[in-house]
Amino acid sequence: MSGIHAGVQLRVNLEGHHVLQAKLALMPDKVRRKAVLKALKPAMGILRKRARAMAPVGPTGNYKRSIILKTLRGQPPAVSVYPTVKIAPHRWWMEYGTKARTRWKKGIGGKFKYLEPNATPEQRSTGAMPAQHIFRRAWALTQSTVEKVAEEKLWQVIKTGAAR
Repeated sequence: MSGIHAGVQLRVNLEGHHVLQAKLALMPDKVRRKAVLKALKPAMGILRKRARAMAPVGPTGNYKRSIILKTLRGQPPAVSVYPTVKIAPHRWWMEYGTKARTRWKKGIGGKFKYLEPNATPEQRSTGAMPAQHIFRRAWALTQSTVEKVAEEKLWQVIKTGAAR
């Protein structure tokens, strides 16, 4: 039901839900899309809340603030929760970590040199950022709840639509 990258994306897969599939098939495309998105948004809001709770605050709080919920275009309708690049360009490093890094400076002629030429390798190293897997852990903790809420909300939307 989802693909994990630097965020989580939820697309509707109704295999095994034949009654639900039949009810949705009776709706026009535009109404079906709105119904599915109306069901997915509150469900993915649970994941967004958990990811924000698990995210480290840091000195500015940008990473925690950058976690957003967005609807995606295309078929089938989808909702995605991810850190936005505008607020947190370091989002990929937070999720997957980095290898050990050293401080370099571009010198004359395009050659690189260490910032502190007489420093030991340990002093030059900025270290590795460990992978935090915030979205992977948040999804593992909320997956069953998110799927259950999405299904319940979808049934609610269908029932209110049928009542009209």
